[in-house]
Amino acid sequence: MPSPTLPASRSRGFATSLPAFAWGYDFGRKPADLQPCADTRISFMSCMDALGVDVVVQAEANPGRWALEQAGGWQPLEWMDSTWRTVAEPGARFRYNVTPHMVGNLLDLAFDGQSAITRRGAQAPPNHYVGNLEFVAATDPEKYRVYHGAKAEFLVLAPWVTGDAPRDALRTTGAALAPGSGDPLENDYLETAVWADFTR
Repeated sequence: MPSPTLPASRSRGFATSLPAFAWGYDFGRKPADLQPCADTRISFMSCMDALGVDVVVQAEANPGRWALEQAGGWQPLEWMDSTWRTVAEPGARFRYNVTPHMVGNLLDLAFDGQSAITRRGAQAPPNHYVGNLEFVAATDPEKYRVYHGAKAEFLVLAPWVTGDAPRDALRTTGAALAPGSGDPLENDYLETAVWADFTR
């Protein structure tokens, strides 16, 4: 299937959870022969870019604790592969990513995250998800090294329940928030709203 022709005017698109991480290639390594819409299970984001999407709306109900390691390493670092990469990936032309996170415990399920709005080329005061100032080679995939540190593309980033801290301390807070913890912090998530003015 040939790649679509990029429209002159761009538009909005939705990429919730897994599709928002499906690029078909690692950061900055877009293959010259990529057919972005051939299989959107693999390259959903690349297809949306090829179809002319300008603003990605990534509404999230992320099941599980925010501050923990999982298959992709430290979860807030892995999340950069969507919210930040959307506006930093050199092989794409998205301008904005809007990611609101639903937070709170529902029965025995935890939902957590940090809502964010990012913009390509922004020069905002550098910001970062909690725990992202360090890169732990033992657990963080090497391909995510580019995602660690503070980034100027964050127009708005909701704070987490506590300020940034070493990952061990953040994991402890996440465990206290979780369903059934019995801790005074159980289900005491920080509810936020984020907004920003968009320009063409």
